[in-house]
Amino acid sequence: MNIIKGNAIKAAKFLDEKKGYNVSLVDVTGIVPYTDYMIFTTGISNKHVGALSNYLRKELSKNGIKLRHFEGNNESGWILLDFIDFVVHIFSEEKRDYYNLDRMWNDAKKIDIDILDENL
Repeated sequence: MNIIKGNAIKAAKFLDEKKGYNVSLVDVTGIVPYTDYMIFTTGISNKHVGALSNYLRKELSKNGIKLRHFEGNNESGWILLDFIDFVVHIFSEEKRDYYNLDRMWNDAKKIDIDILDENL
């Protein structure tokens, strides 16, 4: 498994372990020019959206994965975290339903985050 895919799976697993709801990892390699993977998850409240973002940034930083850019905050109900090789969207339930980005990438390959790999 390549390191980019491994890091994206690691990020998705961090969100899952912090109780992100409906974590989805999508391979958009060759479909968009700015990233290889997209991750979507939902927080159960605006406070949880912020907690997911903070936890993910902290854990990925410990693993040497740098955040390039972020937008939004827990009060907006949508936080975007750009780690260059993968982009993370953390939504409130309302915002995820409204924007429905999962449907936009419905034809892209879904990645199983339960892939076991000793190198992760």
